[in-house]
Amino acid sequence: YQNMSLALENVQRLGYRRIGLAMTRIADALVSHVPLSAFAGYQQWIPNRFRVPPYLPHDWTPWDKEAFHQWLVRGRPEIVICSDHRKMNGRLKEAGCRIPQDVGMVTLDVDAMAIPCAGMDQNSELVGAAAVDTVVGQLHRNERGIPATSQTITVEGRWVDGPTVRARNRAAGT
Repeated sequence: YQNMSLALENVQRLGYRRIGLAMTRIADALVSHVPLSAFAGYQQWIPNRFRVPPYLPHDWTPWDKEAFHQWLVRGRPEIVICSDHRKMNGRLKEAGCRIPQDVGMVTLDVDAMAIPCAGMDQNSELVGAAAVDTVVGQLHRNERGIPATSQTITVEGRWVDGPTVRARNRAAGT
C-alpha cells in the first residue's frame, strides 16, 4: 500500500494526471489486492476526467493485444504503473507507444538486473534483514511454531528516478 501510494505521489509530482495501473489479476491476488486497493482509493480523490480504469488481465499469457490497445485508447493514460516492467515495456512498444515520450512507465518493483525503469525500490535487503531479526528474536525467546497472533513488519520502499518518466516541466505541459 505504501509503495503504491509513494508511486502515485511521485508521478503526480512529475506532473502526470492520467495515471493508469496495469497488473495481472494473479499478481494482484498474490499481494492481497493491496496495490489495486491503494489505486482505487487514490481515484476517489481525483476528478472523473483524470480517472483511468485499471487494466487487469488474468495473466500476461495468452496476450490479448486488442484488449490492451482498447484500454490505452479509451483510458488515454499519460503514465502506467505496473508490477512487471519487463512485460509492460514490451506491451507498450507493441502498441506503438514510445516510452516516456508518449506514455511514461513506473514499476512497483525496481529490479537492478532488468531494464532501467523509474519506480519503487522495495528495499528487499532491509526486508530480509527484518525477517532475520524476527526469527532470531523468536529463537532467543525460545518460541516455537506458528505465533498465536500474527505480526506485520513494514519496510518502506523508496522512489527511484529512471528513464521511463518525463521531466516534470514536460509532463505538466509547461
